[in-house]
Amino acid sequence: MLFVHSDEVIYLQTLEEEYERKHQEEAKELEELLDRKNSYSAKVEEYTRNIKELGPLTSDAFEM
Repeated sequence: MLFVHSDEVIYLQTLEEEYERKHQEEAKELEELLDRKNSYSAKVEEYTRNIKELGPLTSDAFEM
């Protein structure tokens, strides 16, 4: 039979709580990063669409 000292149990519970807290923080950060990525991807699509709508530039556009 395995006997665990109460201090060890408390230590392990504290460690588990700390890992859970870190996991939740990292999950929240990941969600925020994914939201930003999706926002940037939507902007790229919008800008690409706008550029295509403008059509090709005339040769005058390259003269300075």
